Amino acid sequence: MDERTKPDESHRRTPGVGTTLVALAWILGLVSLGACGTDDSTSGAGTRGGTVSQPPSQPSSPTVSSADGAGGGPAAAPARPSYLLDGVVHRSDGGSFRPDVEGRVVTFTELADGRWLLGTETGRSRAQLVVASPAGAVVATHRLAASTTLAVSADHTTVAWLDPELRPHTLSAGADEPTSLPPIGGAPAGGDGGRLTTDNIGNLAVYGDCAEACSVLVSIQRPDGSSEVWRSTSSEAEASTWTSRLLDVTDVSPDGQHVTGTTKLQLDPTGLCSAVVELSSGARAWETCATSILRFSPSGTHLLGIDPYLDGAYHGQQFVLDAATGKIVSRVQRPTSDEIWLSDDSYVASELGPNGWRLVRHDLDGTSRPLTEAAYDSSGDETASPYRLALS
Repeated sequence: MDERTKPDESHRRTPGVGTTLVALAWILGLVSLGACGTDDSTSGAGTRGGTVSQPPSQPSSPTVSSADGAGGGPAAAPARPSYLLDGVVHRSDGGSFRPDVEGRVVTFTELADGRWLLGTETGRSRAQLVVASPAGAVVATHRLAASTTLAVSADHTTVAWLDPELRPHTLSAGADEPTSLPPIGGAPAGGDGGRLTTDNIGNLAVYGDCAEACSVLVSIQRPDGSSEVWRSTSSEAEASTWTSRLLDVTDVSPDGQHVTGTTKLQLDPTGLCSAVVELSSGARAWETCATSILRFSPSGTHLLGIDPYLDGAYHGQQFVLDAATGKIVSRVQRPTSDEIWLSDDSYVASELGPNGWRLVRHDLDGTSRPLTEAAYDSSGDETASPYRLALS
């Protein structure tokens, strides 16, 4: 295990920004939670596992800066990630633009054709999805259930979102219009769990080739406290429950064979347990209570996770695991608000240091280097990072 900094228990906390915080807060709202032991080891395969990520506005021309004057799709192995700072999207190619949107950008990502998808919300909690050109000009808007109900496929060829009627939609690279999928959230097999609203929706994940058939997984917490993951597929007439054993879904492997998700809440200390599950059969490959919020590397060989504890404004540990076995291969202990894979052998985290937050690149060979200057959020909250990383 590579411990690059001395442990500091005062920073053993949960995320303060980004979709990770939303996932943790949503999971904590679940009523029916099991307990998991506090053993740091992983448990083996063979168990059948649980549930396995408004009105249109007129097009605008935002202020743009770029090294090449254009956008373009994400590079295979960029030197830095795309991120949001003070309302400006900084692209991985070094260019930037300020999107002309109503409200604030909460989550965003890039399609392989260079277009940007931005989940926004206003002070009235009205959310919409903004589609922008590679240069940042707004070209379309769509209704959004919540600013965080957005997901991107591993190869960035498809973006999925949920509208207020809980119907998934996908937009593929090169396509002008989105595709609508069957709505999710019918009554559970055991009876009526209550009418679903956007408050009952957790993470989304999308996988498959939408030119043929692609699917969206949606995490649901019903009003009666039960939880399940639904699957809506473009080639099928109705959506259906995939499983009801996981609390949520976190990510789908690049090959579409495995899913990560939260299995249960451990009670002492309070934290999350997670698992890798086969998508086709639901069989659990392994489970761990040592880390949580597991996300696959671009090749699917490793997983990026955080500490499982739920006791503060941000989290304090970053883990890299072997995806096949669950073995922890590296660990960094620093106050962190968000992290994403940059390439197969590196990831980027938003970390808090003596002079503020900055983006730091960590390579799996043990080297680390800062990518941005240190800064604090304009709100004055020193526990909130001003950097927001693009979905990957």
